[in-house]
Amino acid sequence: RRILQNFLTNAIRYTQEGAILVICRHAGPDAIRIEVRDSGRGIPHDKLETIFEEFQQLERSSEGVGLGLAISQRLAALLNHRLEVRSRPGIGSTFSVIVPRLMVPEITAPVPVATSFKTRWLEGVRILCVDDDRSILDATRAVLERWGARVDCVHDAAGFRAGADSDPPCEIILMDYQLHDQVNGLTLLREYRAATRRPFLGVLVTAEPDSMVEMAALDAGFQFLAKPVEPAKLRSILHAAMQVQQVHDAAG
Repeated sequence: RRILQNFLTNAIRYTQEGAILVICRHAGPDAIRIEVRDSGRGIPHDKLETIFEEFQQLERSSEGVGLGLAISQRLAALLNHRLEVRSRPGIGSTFSVIVPRLMVPEITAPVPVATSFKTRWLEGVRILCVDDDRSILDATRAVLERWGARVDCVHDAAGFRAGADSDPPCEIILMDYQLHDQVNGLTLLREYRAATRRPFLGVLVTAEPDSMVEMAALDAGFQFLAKPVEPAKLRSILHAAMQVQQVHDAAG
C-alpha cells in the first residue's frame, strides 16, 4: 500500500493534464504486476537509473524532497518485491511493483474471526504513551490494558524522558507528534533511540495530515498512526510490527 501511495503521489505531482491509471495484471503464474501509469512530462533516459535515489526530483521547483521513491525502493527490498519504471519524455511514465501471489492453503474448517486475536494478546508488554491531551491518554490506556498491556502515560517531554528510562524498560512507545511544549515527538523518539541500546517499537501519532511527517517517521524506522486512533488500526499496526520484530530477533 505504501509503495503504491508513493507512486500515485509522484504521478499526481508531475501530471498537469491527461490521466493517471492504476492497472493490475498477471506477471507469470506466481506474481502480479501493479502499475501506476501517468500522462505526465516523462523522465529523461539519463535520469531513470537514479530516480529511486533520495532527494532526486525532476525540477527544483517541484514540491517535496523526493523521498517517496527512495522509501518505495527500501520497502520493496524489505518485502522482496521488484520495482520497475518505464518512461518516454513528453508522453508519460509507468511505475510498477511485482508482488508474489499469495498461496492460500485449503481450509478444512471455518475459523471464527473473533479468535484471530487473543483478547489479552499484549499480556505483560510494557507500553509508554505520550500525549498532552489527557482524555486521549485515558482512552488509549483503557484499550491497551484491555489487551493485557502494562501502560504508563505521560503528557510532556520531561515525563517521557523519566518514564522511558525506568526499569523494566518500555517495549512500545506511542508518541504524539506535537506536544504543547513545542517539542517534536519524532525528535524525542530519535533522541531516545540514539541514547539507549534497548530495542523498542516507536509509533508516531498525529492529528496533522502531513505526508512528509509520515514519510519522515517511516524513513526513521518508526510506525505512523493518524488520529483519531481507532482500536482496530492500532491493533493491526502493533501486531504486524511485533511479528516483524520477532522475525528479526530469531534471525539475529
